Amino acid sequence: MLKALTPLIGAMLLAGTTALYAQAPAQTPPANAGKAGPHGGRHFDCKDAKDQAACEQRRDKMKAAYNKAYDVCKGKATGDEFRACMQKQRAESKQNGKK
Repeated sequence: MLKALTPLIGAMLLAGTTALYAQAPAQTPPANAGKAGPHGGRHFDCKDAKDQAACEQRRDKMKAAYNKAYDVCKGKATGDEFRACMQKQRAESKQNGKK
């Protein structure tokens, strides 16, 4: 009798452990996910800043520096080349800004 129940017990244990270790279903992403980043396309929001005009001016300056670097580097073929070019351009623009 025990020999007949051994495969059945093994199958029940296998089914039980599979159910216990099953992964949770994937959650659906929020509606705005992937649309201009988590902050809606802005790195920071100036509405809570003490000096909103200065904050917006800094943000516009950073955005202009990024766009300038992007225009220089947009012809790079691979992601690594593009990333290296962007880093180099941004470092140069920061260095030029300190002079």
